[in-house]
Amino acid sequence: MSSLFRYRFASRVLSADTTWGNIGYDGGTNGGGVGILGEWAVMQTNFVASQVPCRLVVANINTGQSFTATPFKTSISSTSYSFSKAALDVASGHIYAQDTGTGVVVAAHIASTGIVSDWKIANVSNGFIFLQGPDNNRQVIMPNSTSTGDQLIWRDPVSGAVLAKTPVLTSTPTQSPITPGFAGRVYYPAIQSGKLIEVVPTRSAPESSDWFLGLRPI
Repeated sequence: MSSLFRYRFASRVLSADTTWGNIGYDGGTNGGGVGILGEWAVMQTNFVASQVPCRLVVANINTGQSFTATPFKTSISSTSYSFSKAALDVASGHIYAQDTGTGVVVAAHIASTGIVSDWKIANVSNGFIFLQGPDNNRQVIMPNSTSTGDQLIWRDPVSGAVLAKTPVLTSTPTQSPITPGFAGRVYYPAIQSGKLIEVVPTRSAPESSDWFLGLRPI
């Protein structure tokens, strides 16, 4: 697969919309799931591992205008792949995407000239990236795999800076935490122990702006 198509569902019939697309994205392997960000369809390549760097692909769902970018790495010495689709913030217009194989997470937005990178960090995310919090207090949450195991990290959506992180939750990465939970809770299935861990962001004191993460096995 190397193209995006649009289908219409009308009168209980699903049919190809020949008035839109197809949007080609040759190079690498097929993309994963497509997400909608306002008027844009967003996806990234290399759902199946590839030696070609992962790319972001966006297409306007009305006009079919499209852009592609390689914000992760332009050349790689390791295999590139990403099993999950990007996290999309409709309020800010930001895209948060990962290349698990090369260990890079990027934030980007769509401008009139194409896809613009906002920040890029080293983070090996084997699970889905997701967003929590209201529009004016958003957090980007992602797993991070190290030599000692897997943890969850809360990051600032504008800078990518670490806001909070858990200790190592399991030595074997979990494909995806369970979210959303009430009051910012995240549920993490620890494969090795077989436990479901509830991660609860809590203020260190009522008047403090600092947060720590309480862990509770379920």
